[in-house]
Amino acid sequence: MRDQTTGIFLPEPSAFEAVAERVRRLLAEAKLWCDQERGRRAKLARIIGVSPQAISGWFREAERKHPRKQPTGEQVLALAEFLATAKTDKK
Repeated sequence: MRDQTTGIFLPEPSAFEAVAERVRRLLAEAKLWCDQERGRRAKLARIIGVSPQAISGWFREAERKHPRKQPTGEQVLALAEFLATAKTDKK
């Protein structure tokens, strides 16, 4: 589908919604991990390269229907990789 104003190709809205839902689930998993132990939010922030406040903001905004603040694609990938490693380390 092309944007009528810019002519740029845009994925169907359902694709956007699917990606947004995957990011929400990833953030929910990260929040659960952070809530298990004091200092984890700061640790996660250091690993991803953002402030702990940014992490908290993502968690808050993920609960909204239309979040204003979200991690970038690169940050989402880093978060997913970190959580996969954290799960492996736990076993």
